[in-house]
Amino acid sequence: MNNQPITPLDVGDKPNSTKPTKNTPFYIVMLVSGVAVAAFFVGRQNAPDTSKPLVAEAGHKDEHGHEESAEGHAEEGGHGAEEIKFEGDAAKIAGIQVAPVRMEMQSSGIPFNGEIAADPDSVVRVASLVPGRVAKLFVAVGSNVRKGQTLAIVESRAIGEAQSAYQQAGSRLQNAQSNLNVVTKQARAGVFARAPLEIARKAQVEAAGQVRSAQVALRQTQVAYENVLRVARAGGYASPALEAAEENQAAAIADVSTRETAVRQAQAALQNAESLARVGKFANPALEAARDQSAQAEEAERTAEAALQNAQAATTSAQAELKRRRELAAAGAYQSRPLQEARRALVTAQSARASAQSEVTTTRANLARAKTLRAEGLVSQRDLEAAQQAFDTATARLESGQSDEATAKEEVARQQRLASSDLAGIAEVQQAQASLAEAQSDVSTRTAEVARARSSVRLAKVALEREEAIWKEGLANRRETSAARNALETAQTALVKARQSVKVTTAALERERRLFGQKVANRREVSLALANLQTAQSSAQQTRQSLAVAAGVLQREEGIYGQNLNNVAQLQAARSLLVSAQSDRQAARMALSLLKSAPGRAASIPIVAPISGVVQDREVAPGEVLDADAHLMTIVNLSRVHVDLFLPERDMAKVRVGSLLRATVDALPGRVINGSIELIHTTLDEKTRTVEAHADIPNPGDLRLGMFVRGKIVTSSGGSVITVPAASVLKTEDKTVVYLQGDEPNTYVAREVEVGTTEGGQTVIKNGLKNGEKVVVKGAFMVKAQSMKAELGHEH
Repeated sequence: MNNQPITPLDVGDKPNSTKPTKNTPFYIVMLVSGVAVAAFFVGRQNAPDTSKPLVAEAGHKDEHGHEESAEGHAEEGGHGAEEIKFEGDAAKIAGIQVAPVRMEMQSSGIPFNGEIAADPDSVVRVASLVPGRVAKLFVAVGSNVRKGQTLAIVESRAIGEAQSAYQQAGSRLQNAQSNLNVVTKQARAGVFARAPLEIARKAQVEAAGQVRSAQVALRQTQVAYENVLRVARAGGYASPALEAAEENQAAAIADVSTRETAVRQAQAALQNAESLARVGKFANPALEAARDQSAQAEEAERTAEAALQNAQAATTSAQAELKRRRELAAAGAYQSRPLQEARRALVTAQSARASAQSEVTTTRANLARAKTLRAEGLVSQRDLEAAQQAFDTATARLESGQSDEATAKEEVARQQRLASSDLAGIAEVQQAQASLAEAQSDVSTRTAEVARARSSVRLAKVALEREEAIWKEGLANRRETSAARNALETAQTALVKARQSVKVTTAALERERRLFGQKVANRREVSLALANLQTAQSSAQQTRQSLAVAAGVLQREEGIYGQNLNNVAQLQAARSLLVSAQSDRQAARMALSLLKSAPGRAASIPIVAPISGVVQDREVAPGEVLDADAHLMTIVNLSRVHVDLFLPERDMAKVRVGSLLRATVDALPGRVINGSIELIHTTLDEKTRTVEAHADIPNPGDLRLGMFVRGKIVTSSGGSVITVPAASVLKTEDKTVVYLQGDEPNTYVAREVEVGTTEGGQTVIKNGLKNGEKVVVKGAFMVKAQSMKAELGHEH
């Protein structure tokens, strides 16, 4: 069985040349053909000559069971039949194509309709590994690319940072190597061995000194303890506490005297207040104060109302100013004024800078002249210093002028940008809006102040009414009398407390006198001296322990020095730093590798095609900024494609993965494609009662995604048969014929055939054709029309 597809061949020398030329459009040929057909059916008077049949009579069957013609088809191309000839490029313009027929295994199967789709394993979404900017793009949608081809260049700051990190890691590695070399040399010279030993010796000496100091302090505390014992035996520590108790008692007695005087004064003040109250001296001042407060509150109310009116007027003015500025901004009046002011400021700054520069030139010349005259002794040192100071002042003024000029230039540039963007007008309008908002806020504030002032007026009037009532009823006199009486009661309370304090101090004095008799204070001082002695003894013990520890450390360091362990430790630390630096550089190199870069390269990476194929879509443009893993484009490899189809529920048991299928493509008449079922989904669509399946087929190059496919899934095989495209089989009167290519170019002959079933656009030829014969697979109707035209010509 030969499963090769029928490949269309044009009658001309160049294959697939089906497009009409510009001089003879295809529609003219179709018009001529239509006229010929009409003439054949309308103007024909006699029957065709049957003495020359289109094909020879049927004869014996060949080894495949097909009947040969009476002449045995001995001659290729059907010699003996009448040839149909096209002149010039008429056959090419008519789009006639021929292809050899092949013997194929006859099979039964399940018909299907499907669509060409991409193989999911052949679709790759190309993404950027790093964030950055698309510097270059080398492909567009529809471009054919090969695996490894550069698609784009992405500039990335991340790569630059990784390159910098690698360089820094390299520098650290060099420093670590240099440090190791230096440490090795120092270790050979014994630099690291002696220092810890000297430190240990110094610590041992310091510990010995602390022991001596502690022993001296211990002897001093012992002497002090002995002195305290002698003083305690003589009763020297009892009298100070007794004296303090006596002083406290005396102070308490003095305080009682002071409080008694205060009570007498308070009694006199009460008597005076009662005398004044009898004649009504305490009412008028409070009443006058209330009247003054009421008048002040009314004046504050009038002031607040005036301020509110001013704020309201300011609000009205701000609204008018906002309206005016909006009109000026709409007319563009604010675009030029700040720019002109900035330019005037720039001219002023340039003039000041030029003046300062001229002054620097003059003072520099004066300074040079003063230096020359000073060298010759013609001027004093003071004159030289004055010239130097003048030059320094001029230089500072020049620097300030240059700075002012640069600032003025920046302001001019800024105002130019503002003028081009109309930001100045917006700023003026916003400023007016801010002024209006401020005025409105001031109105709110003044309104609140008026409300507060009115509230104060009400409170002041209430207070005035209260004081007038008090004055009428004489309550102020009683209030002053009550205050004096309260002061007397306070003084009497303080006197009671002072007398209680006398009692307390007297009890304390008696207790101290008893303690003095029992010599308790002496025992307290002795206890304190004993505690100091014990502390000194503990300190001396600690210093002796520290001396023992320092001696042990010194002994250990001497042992380490003898074994050279310090040098080894320093060398190990330096080697550890070197290993760490090597690891850091390796990590930096790995980071560059993950970014698809290498040390020393530019801060950009090429995006290469992972597979060969066609650019299906492109989602970026040159200069676009990308995030990491951003999608750039999609590449589809169409060397093998899928056919997406749906299997009815009743046919699912007949189909399995690996089942063969044969199909034709509507866009490619005469083309038969073979494939196999690659995937059958497990979910049944409840609405259509079908299961989706995918078939894998090779793509000769002209299959496109979305093309409509029809065919059948092979479920059983039969004998070998010859099939041709259904469009190649035509009816001529009571015969079924196909057209074969003749011996000469652009010639064709008709041959009667016996046909079988038609499936998937292919018709089975039971008899009349041999394997390998070239049959018209496209444009057979045009050949038939040409044949009818030729017969009409013979009749006339």
